[in-house]
Amino acid sequence: NDQFKISLPNINWEKISLVWLRRWVTKENIKDILINSPSNSDSIISQINQYNRSELKTLLDFFFKSIPKRILFSSIRTEEINKLLVLNKARELKLNIPSTFILTNREDYLEIKKEDAELITKAISNGACINVGKQKYVGYTSEVNKLPSIIKRNFMPSLLQTKLKKKYEIRSFFLSGKFYSMAIFSQSDSQTEIDFRKYNEFTPNRTVPFKLPIEITKKLSKLADFFGIKTGSFDLVKTENNEYVFLEINPGGQFEMVSKPCNYFLDQKIAKELIKTSKKNEN
Repeated sequence: NDQFKISLPNINWEKISLVWLRRWVTKENIKDILINSPSNSDSIISQINQYNRSELKTLLDFFFKSIPKRILFSSIRTEEINKLLVLNKARELKLNIPSTFILTNREDYLEIKKEDAELITKAISNGACINVGKQKYVGYTSEVNKLPSIIKRNFMPSLLQTKLKKKYEIRSFFLSGKFYSMAIFSQSDSQTEIDFRKYNEFTPNRTVPFKLPIEITKKLSKLADFFGIKTGSFDLVKTENNEYVFLEINPGGQFEMVSKPCNYFLDQKIAKELIKTSKKNEN
């Protein structure tokens, strides 16, 4: 009858006063949509599954953009944030960022290598997560000392950055205008030096509560506001030269890893913020 309507099982859409978009689709959720292949090399089934994922992504995109903005706790979708756009905006806001290059050939790499002897590489997007049987392989930030000999000239567009000499890393959880930060002394362990997510379970990195300088939090708040972020994890580094360098934002970033060691009780703070915003929307 010339009306737009979304129907959800067991949910009265008209009575929803708040929506927080955060980590909503997993491999387990979509297993019934994808075709099980007896062989990983079955290209036809692989292509059909890729098509089904594309269909689902487009549908989800439409659904999320149909949610009224007034009831959205955070307006951005986790997968929409673009690292390169974030870095560029951070630079415009006068935040320090690492020297960053997107390269596609060996000649340019060798030219950059002359100026920046130590380089790292990481994903342009959210990083690889490859399942092979029962094993999971995750892409980490890695140091690049030289290109593999198999690369003769051109390669996939790749992000490289100058390796930072750091005192410590900073993971800061952002919640409605406030930053709850933790310093991570990852550089003291060769396993976690380049990427602290390569957790050392036997001798974990030392972590302590940390307070960012006001001038840094003001710039980070402007960055969050520009991308419509009300919650998320901000990654920074404090260098040996005492400079704060911004790395990236993860809108769906974990908060327990910051909350527990630093006694921030973020689960309670988030719950109270959601309740307060929900009641405000109801009125």
